[in-house]
Amino acid sequence: MFGNPNFISIDNNNFNYNEESICIDSGDPNIQDPDNTRSDIGSNYYIQSLAGDCNDDSIIDITDIVYIINYCIINNNNCNCGNINDDTVVNVLDIVILINQILFPE
Repeated sequence: MFGNPNFISIDNNNFNYNEESICIDSGDPNIQDPDNTRSDIGSNYYIQSLAGDCNDDSIIDITDIVYIINYCIINNNNCNCGNINDDTVVNVLDIVILINQILFPE
């Protein structure tokens, strides 16, 4: 397979995949990524879950907020699930966005 892997930003050394990437779910069908989908091509994998659903229960709720505060913000771990506004930083703004999603669902 040949084609543009659609990285987020090569100029900024962000080699994670955009959602249109041909690399997503195109790897070995006998191997699963951490999000329980078919493996992606390359060393990165694309997480196919709800933004903010850090405990992977398919529900955005207070447990996700607690997880983001404890794991992502206080312990300063690399936490892609908590970066709700895609600004590359997990912070209180992401928490405010999640609270608004919980209190005022669409």
